[in-house]
Amino acid sequence: MFLYSKLMMLFSFIYIHSKFTMAQPGELSRYCPYDQKRYILQVRAKVNFFTALQTCRDRGQRLANVLTPGENDCLGGLISDTTFNENRFWISGSDLNNPGVYVWESTGQPVRYTNWYPGQPTHTVSPTGEVQHCIEVLFNPHGYLQWADALCSAQHFFVCED
Repeated sequence: MFLYSKLMMLFSFIYIHSKFTMAQPGELSRYCPYDQKRYILQVRAKVNFFTALQTCRDRGQRLANVLTPGENDCLGGLISDTTFNENRFWISGSDLNNPGVYVWESTGQPVRYTNWYPGQPTHTVSPTGEVQHCIEVLFNPHGYLQWADALCSAQHFFVCED
């Protein structure tokens, strides 16, 4: 029985580490095989969009750009395999410079692929007058990762890439 429990612990460890790489405390990462992109979930603290952008840059990475349906699925798989799947995460898209025209703030490139949640983006105005301009990702009721616009001051976990 003792040997069985030790083997089960070893197999559990191997399974977990085959799905994720621990980059640093409070981070989980996974490579997307078809585009050689590594997403790093930052789950140590929730921050606003601008802090997320800067934190990724300070680490030599960038806030994630989701360019294809496959990348969206890979990112969704990474998040859904964690205990953080009920949270919202920042990716680098925004329309801060030109409302309605989204760009990836990490690269300055236009957002061509989108996966908006139904009815999004809304550009809702908060009671303080702030407008939703930054893209967050979240799971819909059917378990698929979709996008929404959010107040850039909202506090979320975030996704870097390298």
